[in-house]
Amino acid sequence: PEERRLLAAALPRDVAAAVLDRALLPDRFYRRAFAALLPAAPRAAALYLPGLDIAASDWRGGGVAFADLVRRELRETDALLAAALARESGVGTVAVVIDPGRRRLDGEGRILLWRRGGCVPSKRVLNGTTAPEAVASALLRALGLPQSDELPAPPPACSWEPPPARVATYGTPGDRGATTRQGEEYLEGLRSLGYL
Repeated sequence: PEERRLLAAALPRDVAAAVLDRALLPDRFYRRAFAALLPAAPRAAALYLPGLDIAASDWRGGGVAFADLVRRELRETDALLAAALARESGVGTVAVVIDPGRRRLDGEGRILLWRRGGCVPSKRVLNGTTAPEAVASALLRALGLPQSDELPAPPPACSWEPPPARVATYGTPGDRGATTRQGEEYLEGLRSLGYL
């Protein structure tokens, strides 16, 4: 395939194989899993793509070769999203998370948030100032799930239904004595795993 050719031209064989295994194959798996669930027309779907960032952390093949790889991977993701979003009865809300956090200290990811009901990008959203927690809030709203008061409102560029219920804090299911610290630990756990 084309990605093997790109990697072989840019990197030594052992490094190219490692980049393919650690970075590109997982993203490919995530795209296939995402595509497999789309025929069910879920209310919301999220696609997490850490591969380009993982590849960048060990890249030694020059900027042009890496740009070609990025272009190819993003083209595949774009084609998948175009097919998924073109269906009238398709998914209602999609979040795509591209993670550059590994190669830069305090690096910010990129999130594409699309909603069938439409969104009007605001300057605040276009400048990338939307917190990842706001995207989590948006997905909870799209799914019609209760929302914690610990989460901010969803991004203002889209219209959102109010949550069916609000809870003061996250905690263990059935644990009425959940503390704010437990909620902070939960959110920190999601951040460390790359979900927020």
